This record gives sequence, C-alpha cells and structure tokens, in this order.
Amino acid sequence: MIRKALNSLIVTDNYLILQYGSSLFGSETKDSDYDIIVVCTLKTLSEATKMSETSRIRESFLFGDLMAKLGQEELLKVYDVKQAKVPILKIKYKETLSLDMSLGIVTNEVLHGVPIGGLSPADKDTESVL
Repeated sequence: MIRKALNSLIVTDNYLILQYGSSLFGSETKDSDYDIIVVCTLKTLSEATKMSETSRIRESFLFGDLMAKLGQEELLKVYDVKQAKVPILKIKYKETLSLDMSLGIVTNEVLHGVPIGGLSPADKDTESVL
C-alpha cells in the first residue's frame, strides 16, 4: 500500500523504504511499532511537489500528498505528528500493526530500491502494508 501510494505520486521508483529501530534488531515487544523511513532524492521530490525548499517539500509531500493518498486506503488509519523532533506519519494497519514513517531527503541523484529487511515470517502484515 505504501509503495503503491509512492508510485502514484512520484514518476520514478527512485526511493528506498528502510526499516530501523527495535523491530529491526529483534528487541521489540508485543506493543512495539515498526519504524520506517522513506528516502527520496531532492530532485524527485522537487518534481513531485513543484517546490525547491526542503522543509516545504517535506510538509507538502509527507503531510499533504502522501498522507492523503494513504488515507484513501480502507485498511489504514493515518495520523500526522508534525511537532515531533523528527516529523512522522503514524500508520495503523488492520488495527493490529503500527508503523511510524519519516521522510529522508538526500541530494544524491540516484538511489537503488531495496526491500525492507529484517522481518520474521510472522510479519506478513508488514509486507502487505508496504
């Protein structure tokens, strides 16, 4: 669902979805969420948002376009946390899986897509939401 939303908003697959935090390192609890970061190039996001200032791009893309697109998904509940030290979207899938998603903007021209890693076989819902 997240990949589908990203692919509908940007004209290239020039982004990464990376997992980090306790769930990646196997130290999560039953109440833990998954921490993911979507990494895009500044050029890709500038083209998608028609903006050039990084802070405005983050606001427009993460809390505008992407949040609206994900909010259309029936199985997802999406909330913004703009005031956090690192602004995130909180995503709840089927009332059972929680994701915190942040946006990383890099100046490199090219990124190579890699699958999210470190998931156990019990985490099939995670692959569904991505």
